[in-house]
Amino acid sequence: MTEGKSDSPRPSPGTGTDTGSTPGAVLAVEARGLVKTFGTNRAVDGIDLVVHEGEIFCVLGPNGAGKTTMLQMLATLLPIESGSAAIFGYDVRRQPHAVRQLIGVTGSTRRSMSCSPVARTSVSSAGCSVCHRRRPAESGMTSWNGST
Repeated sequence: MTEGKSDSPRPSPGTGTDTGSTPGAVLAVEARGLVKTFGTNRAVDGIDLVVHEGEIFCVLGPNGAGKTTMLQMLATLLPIESGSAAIFGYDVRRQPHAVRQLIGVTGSTRRSMSCSPVARTSVSSAGCSVCHRRRPAESGMTSWNGST
C-alpha cells in the first residue's frame, strides 16, 4: 500500500506498482489479509488479492463463501475489520472518497437486467449492467409492479 497520497483520484502511472511477476505493472487492486465477521460467522477469512491494471478477474465460489462481502469491502460499502486494501494505490479505509471516484459497482441480479434478451446476454457476459428501466408506457407494458 502506498503511504501519504493525496485524495485526488488516479495516481500517475507507476505508483502502486508490484514487484512480483509483472514488473512495472500498475496495481488496480491489492488486498492483504481481509477479514469480515458477522457475529460468529467469519464471512471473509484472510483473503489476499492482487489485480493489475487491464486484467480481468472473476470471483467464483459457492453461496455464502464471502464473494459479495469481499467486493463490498473493496468498494467501501462494508468496513474492513482486519487486513488492508488499496484501489490504484488509494487506501480503502483512509481514502474511501478517492476509491469511490475510481470505481463503479453494479449488481448482476435478474432485477438489474430488465432489458431485451440479447442485451441481457451481452451485459451478463460483460459482467456489468448498462440497461435502464423504462416506464410501462415506453416499453409497451400495461402494468408495472417494479419487478422483472
